[in-house]
Amino acid sequence: MTKINGRLITGTYDEQGTAFTIQRFKTFPVESVLRQSELEQLEAYLRRHETEQEGQVVILYDQMPVWLSADEVGQCLADLEAIRSQWPHQQTET
Repeated sequence: MTKINGRLITGTYDEQGTAFTIQRFKTFPVESVLRQSELEQLEAYLRRHETEQEGQVVILYDQMPVWLSADEVGQCLADLEAIRSQWPHQQTET
C-alpha cells in the first residue's frame, strides 16, 4: 500500500486502489475513507473558496468541524493533488 505523508493529510490507498484512507487530518487521528469522486468533490470545493482569507471549515465524521486557515486550505489542496495524482487506478466514477 502506498502511503502519503502530506502537510495536513496522512493516509494510504487500499489494496484494490479504489479508496484512500485518511489516517491523520491536521493534528487529528482519523479513520476516514475517501473514494476518488469524493476526493475530487472536496478538492473542487476548496478550489472554489481558496482565495477567501477567512479560511474554510471541513467536517470530520459528519460531526466534527475543523477550521482551516487560508494557508491550510492551500496545504490541503496540495495534499489532495498529491493523493489524486498518485491514485493507483485512475478511474472515473459516475
